[in-house]
Amino acid sequence: MAIRADSVHRSEQFFPWVDVIGGDRTAAGMDVNANTALTLSSYFACIRNASEDIGKIPAYVYEQLRPRGRQLAVDHPNYDLLRIEPNEEMSAMTFKETLMHHAMNRGGGFAWIEREDGWPSALWPIHPSRVRIKRDDTKRLVYDVRGEDFSQEGDVRFQQRDMIHIHGLGSVGTNGYVMSALAADAIGLGLASRNYASKFFKHDATPRTVIMYPERMFKSKDAVKHFKQRWQEVQAGENTHKMAVLQEGMKIQQLSVSPEDAQLI
Repeated sequence: MAIRADSVHRSEQFFPWVDVIGGDRTAAGMDVNANTALTLSSYFACIRNASEDIGKIPAYVYEQLRPRGRQLAVDHPNYDLLRIEPNEEMSAMTFKETLMHHAMNRGGGFAWIEREDGWPSALWPIHPSRVRIKRDDTKRLVYDVRGEDFSQEGDVRFQQRDMIHIHGLGSVGTNGYVMSALAADAIGLGLASRNYASKFFKHDATPRTVIMYPERMFKSKDAVKHFKQRWQEVQAGENTHKMAVLQEGMKIQQLSVSPEDAQLI
């Protein structure tokens, strides 16, 4: 085998630019990709709940009886892999939970079937950002997997028999839709609303303040900058809402929050 088990099952540390660079720029002005989408609590909760529920469902291997019926095939090599421990590093629940999460958030969940003497000996999840689905010269589906670093030239190709591929609804039937891309605008709106509200409450939910002066107060930009800095120091943090004393005809006017902004927050 041309690729090691310890490099196949690792995930997030490989090719991180696939996830953090780019993404769809939404109408709300937010860049949404598979990683940023998970920072929206409602989206994360949906992915988590579905993944955990699937992970809890036990998977059994059955032996078909003749002429009819079936029984648990507890001696079958795949029984323990699917029911108890797919590999030495994770439980069966974690394995199914991981593949389900990848299938929903990234369009496909992948796992390499490691074999000994032709029989499956371990199942190793592969991060979808490292997998490219292609067709070989015979038009059969194959999976090209990127290695663990730049030193490896080219991808490692896996045949269908050596790859578990789980996906949901898709346009061609060989891969599923990426939910974070389909719902990018809705996710972007949620992220933008959260950021707007967070910044609003960061400033103690106080509307912006304008200080009016009947004449030109300062003769230089530095003086204006210094006055603004001192005002923020006096009125920010623990000093918020404390009484301010103004001199020489200064007046304070607060720019109120519109009903629409208040409702959004």
